[in-house]
Amino acid sequence: MSMTYTGRMLGLVACLVGMVACGKSDPLEGEVKALETAGLTSIDLKETDAAALQASSCKAGTVEQLSALLCSYESADAAKAGKAPAEAWLGDALTGVVLRREGLLLALADEKSIDPNGKTMAKVAKLFTHAEPSANP
Repeated sequence: MSMTYTGRMLGLVACLVGMVACGKSDPLEGEVKALETAGLTSIDLKETDAAALQASSCKAGTVEQLSALLCSYESADAAKAGKAPAEAWLGDALTGVVLRREGLLLALADEKSIDPNGKTMAKVAKLFTHAEPSANP
């Protein structure tokens, strides 16, 4: 009986630890899912250093083959302060844009000249700026 009790307790502890760990959601994951739901098919963003952008969390990678940086801030004012570092992130890209919505920033850069007419960048920008507000600041 002691083994059964111990086994049950270990199972309960493992379940609780799993719930706590799984309960910590990535603050930007909802934004990525919203963009996917809106029709974007090629999103590959991974966690990146947020400190350089004065953000709470950031993801970098690609959205529809454009270089992308998505950051979450504690407030809309903090996101305003993050605009300059995000603009610096654009570097020497042929075209780029930094967009802010509430406590979020999205920077897009066409570093490989894959969007010469800007239609893809405009589509992503429109979906981001017109997205429903998330639970993020």
